[in-house]
Amino acid sequence: MTVDALAGAAYIVAALLFILSLAGLSRHESARAGVIYGISGMTIALLATVALTVAQAWGGADSTTGLVLLGVAVLIAGTWWLGRKQPPAHALIVEKYYACPHRRALHGGIFGKGPSKVLFPPDAPQWCWRDDWQEVSREEFKRLATQWHGVDWSSEGEWWARE
Repeated sequence: MTVDALAGAAYIVAALLFILSLAGLSRHESARAGVIYGISGMTIALLATVALTVAQAWGGADSTTGLVLLGVAVLIAGTWWLGRKQPPAHALIVEKYYACPHRRALHGGIFGKGPSKVLFPPDAPQWCWRDDWQEVSREEFKRLATQWHGVDWSSEGEWWARE
């Protein structure tokens, strides 16, 4: 059996697993199985693609193109993976305060647990680029919230009213 035939069969199995994953994800009770089917199908398709690329790399004159593209894909995926330095939101419970002066926006409080506040001017877009946010102190956050948005901290909850 040739590598092409094995890869074709693997792609058919991967497609069937993908269809099963969609069916599984349609109901809450079977979502876990759907995720497993999807991961299995993608793994099979990826392994078939790598096997096909490597097998063809020694076959023709322009055979290095596939290996170069595979290497670029691995490099991009590795760079993305290493760039994920921030822990998931559910694992991060921290008190931080941020200001986006460009849009006069504020976001602060206890992230991952609460309480927190997000303040944007009503007529401005409700987002800021990640690089636009600057970390500020609690006092600076409260001062800017009062100055930019007219927040009266004495009428806020006990946690926000403390100094």
